Amino acid sequence: MLATVVIANRPLAAGQRVARADLSLQQADLTQLPPSIVTAPALAVGSTLTMGIGAGQPLRLDVL
Repeated sequence: MLATVVIANRPLAAGQRVARADLSLQQADLTQLPPSIVTAPALAVGSTLTMGIGAGQPLRLDVL
């Protein structure tokens, strides 16, 4: 099942506040990803990361 997911444009560090410019949208197969994947940038923008995320990695709600 393909859906739009939010990915990091660059490495993001733990404790960093997420800005819209840090994020991109990408199509991905949700059956291959954990259920906590962020599907809309508004869910992540302004949040502080509890752990680092690599560039190109999808954001998860459990790290916001």
